[in-house]
Amino acid sequence: MMTLKVQGDILTPRQAGFVTQAVKTSAAATLALYLAGLLQLPEPYWAAVSAIIVMQSDLGELERASVSRLAGTAIGALVGACAVSFFGASLWSFALAVLITTLICAVIGRWETYRFAGVTVAIVMLITHHGTPWMVALHRFLEVSFGIVVAFLVTLVSLKIVNGEGRKPSPKRRPLKAHKRLGKIKL
Repeated sequence: MMTLKVQGDILTPRQAGFVTQAVKTSAAATLALYLAGLLQLPEPYWAAVSAIIVMQSDLGELERASVSRLAGTAIGALVGACAVSFFGASLWSFALAVLITTLICAVIGRWETYRFAGVTVAIVMLITHHGTPWMVALHRFLEVSFGIVVAFLVTLVSLKIVNGEGRKPSPKRRPLKAHKRLGKIKL
């Protein structure tokens, strides 16, 4: 076993923070993929992808990214399933679905979600799936939601470990505490 040395010039507090974030992201993605597979979700890799996309270094940013991802996925899944159900999966129905999805995001004041919504429309409408468009949309939403929940759990556990408590650290405290804890990790 090799000890990760964080004294001297080997790792700065900032670099130690990057290592912490990398470990958290890897753990969340791997756990999401594994558990989604155990639950027999049809495309468990979306849970891992979602965990990676929303993973942030603090709870506030994680919450903002997660709400945006969930809202966009819900909108895109709903519009994509409607478009396929009513118009089929043609080029024109796809164009209309992306247009409607983007406009919905703008009208409801969730502009930052339009990319997630558009991607979800494309996944629901363009990728060959087994099952009805409504089941595909539901599975997509569940897989994304599952990945987000796992990302939250990993972040909460890591905050508890790094800070010794479950609250968000102040920006000044976090790198120092993470830096000290990383010095004890055996690789």
